[in-house]
Amino acid sequence: MNHLEAQSYIMPFINGQIPPEKQEEFVMHMKNCPKCHEELEVYYILLNGMKHLDSNEKLPANLSADLDTKLSRMYRGVKGRQGVKVSAFGIFMAAALLIVAVIYATCITSVYTYEQSAKLNAQGEEYFYTSLGTVLLQPDEDPIVKGEKYTYVEEISSFERIHDYNLLRDQLLHILKIGEEIANETPVN
Repeated sequence: MNHLEAQSYIMPFINGQIPPEKQEEFVMHMKNCPKCHEELEVYYILLNGMKHLDSNEKLPANLSADLDTKLSRMYRGVKGRQGVKVSAFGIFMAAALLIVAVIYATCITSVYTYEQSAKLNAQGEEYFYTSLGTVLLQPDEDPIVKGEKYTYVEEISSFERIHDYNLLRDQLLHILKIGEEIANETPVN
């Protein structure tokens, strides 16, 4: 704010009518420019003194200190409004970041759950096919392809497949145990 503009706001300041967007510039100019501050002080003392005299009121002890108090109050008001603007912006940004973080976490959780489910299903099918393929798979009733092709029998549940596998494993272990006992009992000639 230049000297001419600052001096044009002296009367609006005294009457409390400076536009909010010019208040900070006006106060800073008056605090840093002794010439303009002196002119403001002259007008302030003159006009306020005349008001008090016209209304038969007692004059304040120090109108100059009263002026400085009024300037400081205006400056604190400007800074307070700026702080509220900054705070509102900060709160808005924090809320926006929080919403983005929640959406991101939800998406990541959904993708992770889907991948784990797909992996578990794929592992189960692969495990049963490679480990129990010849036991759990049966020849096609209506062979369309050449050779022995096996397909899953849809009526067998996973529980039945595991149960049958465990029975077969136990039987195989029992047969191996019997074979070892026979091998140990038979003398080699």
